[in-house]
Amino acid sequence: MVRKYRVRTVLILLFFFVAIGFAQDKHVNENKQLREEILAAYQSGGKQGLLDFVKKHEDKISNTFIVDFAKAGVKERKEKWLKACKVMAEEKSDEKTMADVLYQTGRYFRLISDNKKAADYLDKALPIYLKQNDLVGQGNVYFSKGEIYKYISDNSKALEMYDKALTFFDKAGDPMGQGSVYKGKGDIYFNTGKNSRALEMYDRALHFFKKAGCIENESIALHGKAKVLIKFGGKNEALELFEKGIANLEKVRAQTAFSEMKQTFMEKVYKQYEETVLFMLENKYENKGFKYAESMRARVFLDQMAEGLVRLDKGLTPELEKKRNKLVAKLSNISKEMHKTAGGKEKKLPELKEQYRKAENEFEDLLVKIRLSNPLYASVRYPEPITVRTLQNEVLKKGELLLRYFISPDKLYVFLVSKKKFKVVPLQVKEEEVNGTVGRYLLAVKENSPREMRRFGVTLYNRLIKPFEAEIKKSRKIIIIPDGKLAAIPFESFIIDKKKSGQPVFLLEKYQVKYVQSASLLSVLRKHYTREGPIKSFIGFGDPVYDYENFKQEKPELGSPTPVRGDEITGILRGKYHRKGSKLVRLPGSGEEVKTIAELFKKENQKSVVHLREKAAEEKAKAADMKEFDLIHFSCHGLLNDDFQSLVLSQLPPEKSPEDGYFTLNEIMNCDYNAKLVVLSACQTGTGKMERAEGVTGLTRAVMYAGTPAVVASLWKVDDKATKELMVNFYRNMLEKNLDKTEALRQAKLELLKNKKYSSPLFWSAFVLYGE
Repeated sequence: MVRKYRVRTVLILLFFFVAIGFAQDKHVNENKQLREEILAAYQSGGKQGLLDFVKKHEDKISNTFIVDFAKAGVKERKEKWLKACKVMAEEKSDEKTMADVLYQTGRYFRLISDNKKAADYLDKALPIYLKQNDLVGQGNVYFSKGEIYKYISDNSKALEMYDKALTFFDKAGDPMGQGSVYKGKGDIYFNTGKNSRALEMYDRALHFFKKAGCIENESIALHGKAKVLIKFGGKNEALELFEKGIANLEKVRAQTAFSEMKQTFMEKVYKQYEETVLFMLENKYENKGFKYAESMRARVFLDQMAEGLVRLDKGLTPELEKKRNKLVAKLSNISKEMHKTAGGKEKKLPELKEQYRKAENEFEDLLVKIRLSNPLYASVRYPEPITVRTLQNEVLKKGELLLRYFISPDKLYVFLVSKKKFKVVPLQVKEEEVNGTVGRYLLAVKENSPREMRRFGVTLYNRLIKPFEAEIKKSRKIIIIPDGKLAAIPFESFIIDKKKSGQPVFLLEKYQVKYVQSASLLSVLRKHYTREGPIKSFIGFGDPVYDYENFKQEKPELGSPTPVRGDEITGILRGKYHRKGSKLVRLPGSGEEVKTIAELFKKENQKSVVHLREKAAEEKAKAADMKEFDLIHFSCHGLLNDDFQSLVLSQLPPEKSPEDGYFTLNEIMNCDYNAKLVVLSACQTGTGKMERAEGVTGLTRAVMYAGTPAVVASLWKVDDKATKELMVNFYRNMLEKNLDKTEALRQAKLELLKNKKYSSPLFWSAFVLYGE
C-alpha cells in the first residue's frame, strides 16, 4: 500500500489554533472549486458565459463570495480573476460590492508596481465608499494611495494620504487600519533618518496590532522598532524585539496547515528572517544567528520529512486512496501531453496548462479532505531548527566539518561547525558577484573550456573556501549546506592549486565532500532515517523503450543517437534527444551501466534485479517490493523545468502498461522505499525550481521523502560513457572495498580524473551526494 503522499501537516502546538486553521483552510478550498468553474465559464464564454453561470448559481455566488474571490486574485496575482469579479459585481448591481472589487483591483496593480492603474481604480472606488458612508473603505483607499507614494519616495504626499486614512480608521474604530497607517509612517521616518518619530510611530502601530490580535503585523512592527533602536545604540533591546518578532512569525507558521501556504508565508517574511540573522551576526550573537538561519531554510521540506516517518496510509479510506491515485495519474497524463507539444504543437500548450492547473486544484482539494479525515496526522511531530550545541553534541561525527553558507545582498557568511569548534566567517562578497561567478563557471564547465574552468574554479575556491583553509585542513570530511545559486555547483571541482606539471589540483583530491539542505535535516536523517547493516540488494532500471512501435518490430528506434566521431562531446551527452514524434533518444549505454553494476552484486552473492528495455517500466518502480532493496538505481532520461519534473521510463502502449512512463515528482513522493541510497543516473536530476526560502525543490527531495536518507544526482547533462564508468566504479568501491557512500563516490571520481579522456570536471563532477 502507498505510504506517503504530497501533504504536509500542521505543527501541533495548540489544538485551538489548529482547529481554527483547519476550518479556515476548508472554507477556502470549498470555494476554490466554484472559483475555477467561474473562471472556466469566463474563459470559454466571455462576459455572457460568465453571466449565464452566475444566474444559474446565484444562491452560491453572494456579494461576500465575490469580494473574497477578488482578494484571492490579488493574493495570487491573477488579473483575470479581478476582471471576472468586476463582471459579477456589475451583474449584482450592488455598489458596495463594486467598490470593494475596484479597491482590490487597485491593490493588485499596486502590488505589481503599476501605480498609474492602481491609482485609477482606487479613485473609482473612493466616491462609492463615500456615498455608502463606508469609513473603512475610504480609509483603505487613502492608505493604499499612501503606499503608492511611499513606493515612489514622495514622502510628503504619502504622509498626507496616511493622515487622511487615519481620520476614517479612527472614526470607524478599526485597529488594523490604524496600526497599518502608523507602521507606514514609521517606515517613512526611519528611511529619512527621523528616528525619534519612527520609534513613536512603531510604538503606536504595536498598540493597535495588539488590540486587533494580529501577531503577524505585530511582528512586522516589532522588527521596524528594533531597527530604529539600533540607531540609538539600544542593541540589547533590539535583540529582544528581533527575537520576539521571529517568535510571532513562527506561531503564524505553525498555525498554517498546508505546505503551499507555509511556503508562500516563508517567502513573504523571508526578508525579516534575513535581517534578523544579519543583526545577530553583525553583533556577534553567532549562535542565535545560526539558529535563525536554520529557521528560514528548507522548513517545509523538514516538515515533510517528519511526516514521512508516520504510516499515514493506515488512516486513509479506500475511497480517498482511489481518488488520490486517479488524480495523480491524471496529472501525469496531462504532463505527458504537455511534453509532446514540443515540436510544432505549441498552440495546444495553453489549453493543456489550464487542464493541468484544474487537475492540480482538484488534487489540493482532495488533500484537504484527506487531512481532515485522517486522525494519524495528529501523530506527526515536527522538528525544531537545530542549535549549534545540539549539532555538535548529537549530530556531527569526529573529523567532520559542516560549512553552512548564508548569502545576503551585500555579504556572504559561512558558519563553520565541527565537534569542538564553531565560528562564523564573513566574506566580503556580494550576492550579485556570487551569482555572476557561479554562472560563468557553469558555462565554462558545460562548454568544456579548460581555460575558463581554471579561471573561475580558482576564483570560487579563493572566495568560498580559502578564507578558512586552516580549519578545513584539520578535517577530511566536509558537509556543504549551499545557499542560493551555490546549490548549482559541485564544490569538489574548485581548484586549490596546480601541480608541477601545470595541471590543476581539485578540492576533490584533498577532501571528501557531500551536501545536505540544512543542518536540521541532517539531524533528522541521522536520528530517524539511518539504514543500519551492510548492503545486500540492488535494483536497477536502464535503457528504457521510448519508441515502442519500432522496438517491437526490431527496427532502429526513432530518436536513437547518431554515432560519435572523435572528441565530439555534445554528441554523447545523455541529455541530448531528438523530437522525432516526441521520441526521446535511446540510451543503450544506460542498460550496459545497470547490467555491469548488477554483475558486481552477483559476484558478491547479493540480490540484484535488473529491469531493461520494456521492463524498465513505471509500474515496476512503484511496486510494493521496491522497499526490499538497499540500493535503487535509475539510469534513464530526466526532464526538469519549473512546471514538470520527471524521470522518463519506458513509454509503452496501454495494453502493455497502465502507466505513461513519466515517473513524476508527485508519483515518486507517493512511493514507499526503504533504501540506503537512490542513484538518479539521469540528466540534471539534482536541479529543479529554486525557491528563496526552500532552496532547490526537485527530484532529489522527492526521492528522500519516498524513504531514503541519501541520493546521488546530477547537476547538468552527463556523458553516457563517462557516467557508466563512474557509476560502475562507485558501486565497486562500496561492494569490494567496503567504502561508505561518500568516499566510494569520491574515489570513483578520482579514477575518472586520472583518465585523460574524462579528466575534465564536465565528466566527473556532475554527480553529487545529498543526504546521509
